[in-house]
Order: sequence, then structure tokens, then C-alpha cells
Amino acid sequence: MVEPCIVETAWTNAENDIVHIYDEEIWDHTHSYLPLTSRAWVVQETLLAPRVLYLYGKQVFWECYDLTACEAYPEGTPIGPWRRPHCVTRSKRFQAFGKAENDRNEHSRIALERLWAGTVDMYTTCNLMYASDKLVALSGIAKLMEQTLRDKYCAGFWKSRLTTELGWSVIGSTPFSRRVKINSTTYRAPIWS
Repeated sequence: MVEPCIVETAWTNAENDIVHIYDEEIWDHTHSYLPLTSRAWVVQETLLAPRVLYLYGKQVFWECYDLTACEAYPEGTPIGPWRRPHCVTRSKRFQAFGKAENDRNEHSRIALERLWAGTVDMYTTCNLMYASDKLVALSGIAKLMEQTLRDKYCAGFWKSRLTTELGWSVIGSTPFSRRVKINSTTYRAPIWS
């Protein structure tokens, strides 16, 4: 287990206590930069699994529908300003799916579309090591979204939003070291990434 920094307070104007100090950004500092979590296929595996256990060198993390936690924060890891607002967490995913299943209004559809955009963002920032992973690694999530959105997923686009989604553009750039040169003689359908 990660040992906390233990501080015993010596206030003169308040009650003293023993305080355990941990890194508030522990999830991002530990999870986000590991080789396995940068693989594109891991996005689908972690988002669709009901529970995930991560065994890291100095810390054990776990996720379920309601919680992302670790040994240092067993009640849940802190969510701070460093987290991107569109970051897909398990709780966001199930809140959006739950609302959409029970209430098919425009707000739940918008929440699901944002959830999808966050999922695609997570996926496209990952390493795409194998050519066959490009769209396949999103297919399980897309199938689940198809049922909930009552829409058709077709080669990376949603049928109801096809004209809008064809107007995408790149924001920023991918570092050259993250790009993978693919020399393949196997035919693949064209992609738009």
C-alpha cells in the first residue's frame, strides 16, 4: 500500500489532529501514463466490463459502476480540475445509459452523444498498434449505444448525424512518436482518422 505523508497539526486556534496526505491527482499520475492504458482496445474492455481491477507497482485501483477507488482513496478517487470535462468515467456512462433507457428525451440523447464523443476522444488519443484495431475496438461500445440511441452505427458515424459528423476536423496534433506506420498488403476499408 502507498504510505501517506502523516502530519500532526499543532494549531493554537483550532482542534489538533493527525492528517494523512495523499496525492489528489493519483489516478491521472498512476493510471493515465501506463503502457497498457494507452492501447486502444483497452478503452472498450474497461468501459464494458462491470468491474475492473488495476494492479500497479505501488497501488491497487478498482472501478465499478458507482466508484473509481484505490488503496489511498477507498471511498473514491478525488475528481479535480485536471480531469477533462468530457472524460468518460464509468459512473458517467451508466448515468447516461440509465437516463436514456428510462427517459428517451432530448437531454438524455445529448448526454449519450457527449458520452460517445468522450469515448471517441479517449480512443483516438490511444496507440493504435494494429491496423485491424481501428474501428473494431469501438464496436462493442457502438453496439450498446445503437440500442440505447436507436440509431445505426456505420463505419465510425451515426446515421442520424452523418452530415454533421462528416464535417470533423483535427484539433491539435498527434506527436510523431505516437503514430504507427502501417505497411499492410491486406485490404481494409478506408478510415477517416
